[in-house]
Amino acid sequence: MLLRNLSILFIFVTLSACSIPAPKYSPSYENVQLIKDGNSKIDVEPFAGATTGLGAISLRGNSLSSPYGKDLIHYIEVALKSELEKANLLKEGSPKKIFSVIELNDLDSTSFSIGKGIIRATFSIIDSGKTIYKNSAEAKIQWDSSFIGAIAIPNAAQSYPKLVTSLLRNLYSDKKFISALKAKELDDK
Repeated sequence: MLLRNLSILFIFVTLSACSIPAPKYSPSYENVQLIKDGNSKIDVEPFAGATTGLGAISLRGNSLSSPYGKDLIHYIEVALKSELEKANLLKEGSPKKIFSVIELNDLDSTSFSIGKGIIRATFSIIDSGKTIYKNSAEAKIQWDSSFIGAIAIPNAAQSYPKLVTSLLRNLYSDKKFISALKAKELDDK
C-alpha cells in the first residue's frame, strides 16, 4: 500500500506544472460532409480571443498546449482550416474570409468523476468587405474524470479535439452559415 501511495505521489509530482500537448486535430468526416457542397472558396483569417488568457487552459496546474506552436485559439483555427481543406473550400487570399472571436475556451478537470468543457465563439464571413454572416456557436462536452491526476489530465487533453469538433459541427449546422459559405463571391457576380 505504501508503494502504491508513493507511486501516485511520484506521478502527481512529475505531472505538476508540465505542458500537456493536445492531440493533433483530425478533420471530422461528419463535419466535412456538412460543408462539402459549397461552391465558393474561402480563406480563414487569424482567430482572436475576446479576452486575454483564452488561448491557454490549465488542467490541475498543468497547461494544455497546442501541437501547432501557438495557443489553443490557433488550434481551433487550424481545425476549421483542415475541414475546409478536406471539403475543397479553402483558398488562401480569397476575398471571402472567415473571422472568429473566441469567447469561452475551457476544460474543467477538477471533478473526481466528470470532466466538463465549453467553447463559445462568434464567427463572421466577410466577402469583399461586406459582412454576409455573423453568429455565435457553442459546444459543451463531458468525459470521465478521476481523482488521480495521471488519469484525469490525459482524459481532459484527449477530450479537447472532441470539443472543437462539436463546436465546428454546431457552426456548420447553422443554415445561414452554410448559405453564406455556399454563396458565390461578391466580386464574381
